[in-house]
Amino acid sequence: METVLIIGASRLGASIASYCSQTGINAIIVDKDKESFKKVDPSFSGFFVEGNATSLPLLKRAGLEKAKEVNVVTGDDNTNIFLACLIERFSKVPYINVRLTDPQKEVLLPHERVRLISPSSLAFDLYKNLREKER
Repeated sequence: METVLIIGASRLGASIASYCSQTGINAIIVDKDKESFKKVDPSFSGFFVEGNATSLPLLKRAGLEKAKEVNVVTGDDNTNIFLACLIERFSKVPYINVRLTDPQKEVLLPHERVRLISPSSLAFDLYKNLREKER
């Protein structure tokens, strides 16, 4: 079974975790605040790991080495950049998805296995698609 690790139980992290669970993907969500786990759908069948994700031993205990994908979606761009670099350097995870509120910070990310999730870029792409459908 495919394993996906989600770092950050933000609305996006909770949505990714819930989606994975609903589609039969083994999801593990990590957050330093256990109250954040309340955002995850009650039917979630994955695992919760409470702790600081900047700790490599914690990430390994959470399943980093068996994950096919890691989604780094905390609410802090600098933390997300640090985690992406840490995971890229010390693991062989094929896909690392990173949310950055400021897409200009993308230059700080390693590019081999890291993919950017930028809310502003995604929103703009959606806007363009909506405009094109009107014409």
